[in-house]
Amino acid sequence: MAMIAQVAAQQLTVPESIPELAARAGWTIEATLAAGAGHTRHRAPVGISQIKLICDAISRLGLDPALVRTARWLICAQAVPWRAMPTNAATVHARLALSPSVQSFDVNASCLSFLAALQLIGPSVDASGCPALVASSEDPLMALDWSEPHSAALFGAGAAAAWVVPDRIPQRGEMLLAIKTQLIESHTETSEACVIRGGGTKDPFGAEGYGKFSMSGKALFQAASRHMDGFIERFVSLGGVEPACADWVVAHQASREAIELMRRRLKISPDRMPVRFEEFGNQVSASIPEGLASLCRSGQLRHGDRILVLGTGAGLLIGATELAVVSAKT
Repeated sequence: MAMIAQVAAQQLTVPESIPELAARAGWTIEATLAAGAGHTRHRAPVGISQIKLICDAISRLGLDPALVRTARWLICAQAVPWRAMPTNAATVHARLALSPSVQSFDVNASCLSFLAALQLIGPSVDASGCPALVASSEDPLMALDWSEPHSAALFGAGAAAAWVVPDRIPQRGEMLLAIKTQLIESHTETSEACVIRGGGTKDPFGAEGYGKFSMSGKALFQAASRHMDGFIERFVSLGGVEPACADWVVAHQASREAIELMRRRLKISPDRMPVRFEEFGNQVSASIPEGLASLCRSGQLRHGDRILVLGTGAGLLIGATELAVVSAKT
């Protein structure tokens, strides 16, 4: 199937410590720690927009501009857009001055938006022989409800981008991530457990709580626990790797507790499941590709390694993708 040739994260955000977060929210440091905050989380500096984060992530792919112009698709995959209209992708398309032939659109599958975009575009990339840009970017801090510390303490800004190419043999010194088994399921009995009020027709401007994020973490946690084992069984039946057998697991960084529960329940060794939450917090849709970019930068990947990318999102969505590391023969 199609392959991820490059993946990179932006570097424009700045860390915010627990004391800084407490001061911003009007909480005590003790309350901030009790709410589950990581050691730091990242925020976008004043004047740096969600669109700028996307463009910076794309620039850090290190692609020649002439190569970028060969893309057939530009997909921005995120939970919350910069504006209701136009799409993030249309705005980024204009900023990059791409050709009209580059189809641009957004994908929203909450925290699993990056995985959903790969699932949608991979077959088209292979069938057409043309590459695609996929980018996720989030700036959630402005929508947080500071009266809900157990959700507001978790989130941080971030962005990451990937260059997806048709299946091919890697060049000398090149490492590709082949997209293998993919599965996303929707368990919507908890669809109201994680919401942002506003931006659509249900909650018009001025409605109570307009523009604010609200989450019932307990309900989502319980639903994910109920459905995870069955989901993994179905993923493996499609040919996906068993979590305990994967060389690496890149998990959505929902919260410290959620990460640890997933690790223990699926019998994943801690040294094969990097944790990014303590530094970056929950970056929503950017969480998974940022973690993947970090793993690729680490220098630890080897030809034949099997990477399980796994997470949950509002809805409740559960998703997994297996990637296989393909390197050129020496």
